[in-house]
Amino acid sequence: MTEFEGVVGHARPSGILLSSLTASRVHHAYLFAGLAGIGKRMVAVRFAQALNCADQRDPRPCGTCTHCTRIAREEHPDVIVIEPDRSKARPVIKIEVVRNLIRQVHFKPYEGNRRVIIIDDAETVNEQGSNALLKTLEEPSGETVFVLITAALQSLLPTIRSRCQIVRFAPLDRAHVMAALADAGVDADTAKVAAAFSGGSLGDALRLATEDGLAARREFALDVAALRPADPMGPLQLAGKHARTSPAELLHLLDSLKTFYRDVALVGAGAARERLVNVDVEDAVVALSADLTVDEAIGHIARIGEAQQALTGYVDQRLLLEELMLSLSPTKSTHVQPIQR
Repeated sequence: MTEFEGVVGHARPSGILLSSLTASRVHHAYLFAGLAGIGKRMVAVRFAQALNCADQRDPRPCGTCTHCTRIAREEHPDVIVIEPDRSKARPVIKIEVVRNLIRQVHFKPYEGNRRVIIIDDAETVNEQGSNALLKTLEEPSGETVFVLITAALQSLLPTIRSRCQIVRFAPLDRAHVMAALADAGVDADTAKVAAAFSGGSLGDALRLATEDGLAARREFALDVAALRPADPMGPLQLAGKHARTSPAELLHLLDSLKTFYRDVALVGAGAARERLVNVDVEDAVVALSADLTVDEAIGHIARIGEAQQALTGYVDQRLLLEELMLSLSPTKSTHVQPIQR
């Protein structure tokens, strides 16, 4: 077995960590890099369990001893997990939090073999905190292991990256995401769509499946696909419908629209249907691909991307959406059949 218990789809990073445990060559700092929501934190917790498990005969943790169970509950005094305050508009881990961690590094572990410090969303550590963390990474303690987790590797200081062993996590394949969703009680049809749309992130798939994100995405894509030259007010009405949508949510909707036109381009180019993301609106994708060339679909994707970029600045959201919807609306009559919802 090359994976930790309960970890699916990450054989390579799990294998790297298990090999270091087997060879007793554990690095003082690791940097887990990969897409958000794919299980990096779960692997970090399993690694912390392995380092402190009461049964050291197997590099994989037993999962049942006192150390393993307390680490799983985040109640172990030697395993510290910090993360930014996600309620803030711009999550950040402040210097005070980092300084508190550094003070603990100088003490021996209270109960376990190693102190493990897990920093989730490590790219949110502020500049002062990053500089303080760097100093500690340059002078490691043999009884402390850092695990930094990030979905934005290039946002970290190059000097911090160079002090860590980087362990890269690939996106999960659809089968693994669908299986995990099924285990979470998600029905098969919803799991299929959420898995396809998640891009390999189980966290995103769960959010889509449980927060009605799929319904909003589907409605928006079908509304845009239904725009017709015979209804010149349609684009303006659709823009008005989303004029007060929060910028963050609108960015998500526009992301989904880009994947919709990406699928249109793929069908137009003759790609296999298995490559489609928007599997729940496949009929609409196929219908639109009959009336848009591949180049036109790609042009729509570019225009949507430009609108997203404009949304990050100061802009009249309604006016921006009106211009975008007008640019996506067909200028000539087509033979596309009415789209089923």
